[in-house]
Amino acid sequence: MFRTDLSDANMSEADLDQIYFFMTNLSGTDFSRAQLAQCLFLDTSLARIKGIPDIIHRHLSHINVRTLEITAADLTEDSADQYGIDIFLEGAGVAKEYIEFFRSRIGRPIRFYSAFISYSTKDQAFSDRLYADLRQQ
Repeated sequence: MFRTDLSDANMSEADLDQIYFFMTNLSGTDFSRAQLAQCLFLDTSLARIKGIPDIIHRHLSHINVRTLEITAADLTEDSADQYGIDIFLEGAGVAKEYIEFFRSRIGRPIRFYSAFISYSTKDQAFSDRLYADLRQQ
């Protein structure tokens, strides 16, 4: 499902096998007691999903880092869903290191900045170092 709006849909007790949720709006969707197997959650927020801790994982699912980032940013305003999302991530087979990464990102919204660096060729070494430092930060 690419860029699909499933907000407020009823997926409770659904049997979902190898479903791709790519940039899908799941806000308000009820997944209570839904059974998942090998589903992909790509660039999709897990915040505000109803019944997320009650999902039954029949097989591991795949969650990309961008999904963790988007979800953490969405929890900045209301972190009430965090516990249920933690349970979901564990059940889906997400490594503990990534769950810790997710937790560390809550309250830190995603920000993308762009900059143009203009320099003289005699300042090439300095501008390369500045660019590397900015990318690292």
